[in-house]
Amino acid sequence: MSEPLDINDTGLCEALIIMGDEKAVAWAWIQGYTKNLLQEIQEYLGDTDYEYQSNVIQDEYDLMELADGHQNGNWGDYMIVGGLFEGNGVDPLFWDKYAIVRGIPREEVSDSNFFSCSC
Repeated sequence: MSEPLDINDTGLCEALIIMGDEKAVAWAWIQGYTKNLLQEIQEYLGDTDYEYQSNVIQDEYDLMELADGHQNGNWGDYMIVGGLFEGNGVDPLFWDKYAIVRGIPREEVSDSNFFSCSC
């Protein structure tokens, strides 16, 4: 699998997105998705005394690593933040973007759920 797009030059990244670079656009989507997940986690942990957590992501690289662990027939790790993810799955669009960033055909991606709850 190829590495995620790692662009520290904000101007270059924005230019690639404007130019419609498929990998840059997919990586930007994954960054936004990660930001939303992190906000949900922060809000949940601020509203509860329940502290059981496992494999909680810190950034988009952690999210990709969790997804990598569920490929090629592997079970991988699950992200658990109390009951936050009860009944929730990974956004199906994530797997489309994941395939683009990793440079693999979409049909070869296992779109399993790596969210779980402690309930």
